Amino acid sequence: MEAVEAACASFAVGDRILARWRDRPGCEDFDPAPVEWSGKVVSVWCPRQRTIVVRWDRRACPRLVGASLAAYPPWDLPADEAIFDVPTRIATTARRRTAPAPTTTAPPTGPSVELHNAAPPDPSTPQDLRVEGAQSEHAADDDDTAPHGDPDDDPVDFEELVAAWTGAPGTYPEEALSPFRRGNGIPLPAIAALKGSDLRAFAAQPAPPMPPLVQAGLVTTTRQEHLRTLRFLGTLPPEYDDVPLPLAIIMATERTAAERKWRHATTMKKLATAQGALALLPAYRCSPPVLLTQCPLWRQAMRAAGIAARQELPKQPKPASLAQVKRVLALEPCLPTAAAIILAWMTAARTGCVLQLDRQDVCVNPDKSLSVRFRRGKGARIRGPYTVHTSPLETPMLRRLERWLASRRAQLFASTTSGDKIRLALRRVDKALEQRSLRRGALQALARSPNITDEVLMLFSGHTQVATLRRYLSWGTAATHTQAVMAQHRAL
Repeated sequence: MEAVEAACASFAVGDRILARWRDRPGCEDFDPAPVEWSGKVVSVWCPRQRTIVVRWDRRACPRLVGASLAAYPPWDLPADEAIFDVPTRIATTARRRTAPAPTTTAPPTGPSVELHNAAPPDPSTPQDLRVEGAQSEHAADDDDTAPHGDPDDDPVDFEELVAAWTGAPGTYPEEALSPFRRGNGIPLPAIAALKGSDLRAFAAQPAPPMPPLVQAGLVTTTRQEHLRTLRFLGTLPPEYDDVPLPLAIIMATERTAAERKWRHATTMKKLATAQGALALLPAYRCSPPVLLTQCPLWRQAMRAAGIAARQELPKQPKPASLAQVKRVLALEPCLPTAAAIILAWMTAARTGCVLQLDRQDVCVNPDKSLSVRFRRGKGARIRGPYTVHTSPLETPMLRRLERWLASRRAQLFASTTSGDKIRLALRRVDKALEQRSLRRGALQALARSPNITDEVLMLFSGHTQVATLRRYLSWGTAATHTQAVMAQHRAL
């Protein structure tokens, strides 16, 4: 090993290395075939750990296990498992860089030997952990940016950010682990070894056959959104190939958000969709799951996106009023569409849940009120089947609804009655109305009643927290003054 270590100490950063090794006879899983690995040195010889750090060419390295960036020789090399030959330097005719090296983010490699040889600092003495020359350089940066405000407010240069990860391997290395069969006992999440190029490989895999029970675990719209996200991730430009997979997704999402001027809530939704799609990757592609939550940088990005989404004003639909609903019903010639609008308004339910009702789920009581049982839809998926008891209906509404109920036997609405028809009927009265306007307007109408408490409102809305309910009703926002009107009504 002395000759191997002496040869390793002669390598410099950027040198190409050829390492040959073979199994020692008598070891477990003995294979007599010699193994050759090639790679690039990214960290010089460390006298304390007695290793260098190499980024191995994974495709040209048979039997490579673990991260591509690893220590050589391994820290816990068992003498009875492998025999290592003296590594040699691979001559290169020309060095090619795919991107300019960063000037301020990469730590200098010169004083690494001195840092390894230095004695440990006195714990009682304050230490300046910055490298030599960093103080004056950072001071100059502070002087340059001080007149212009916070440098974090400057627009992000995505090309420079990507180049910092692709042009300087080893600048932000993952944990340097032994790539050999036994490893060194330090756990490393699989996400640390994945790069942006792996997204293209995942997207190219065929779709596996799935049992209906697995497919039923998600609604159709969520599955479709996951598939769209996987197609987007599979078409990322080659500049992200060498970027760690979580950061490649973050950078691509940020760039798209800046180009399309997304709201923070949209950015948060896209990141969450990517996280869910990759976690369920075996359901969409013949690939193992990718757990982005194992990456601390991804968790930080999700936390920042969530904070930004909560700080912006919610973009909520305009609530419909009772007068507008009456005008919509007067102008709507289609009986099933009018019946769906009546049920959505009286129960404060989602139109998607209303359209999945059966005839037996709707009961007209003697006092002209309704008892509606919801067994399908988003609300029932979250809290299980539930029944809504409404207030008495006005006679015109009740007569129109009873006409439609009398004509149905099993399913209350056919597939021809859709959310698009409901939205079209609402926009005959007000172009700003949409399907969600019915539910939000009905809840706000209930909130104006003096005898309705927050607990009763949450039974109608399905919210589990008062803060979420009030956010939905615009309490505490500058979007409208409806909350003040509601408070006045409830105080009377």
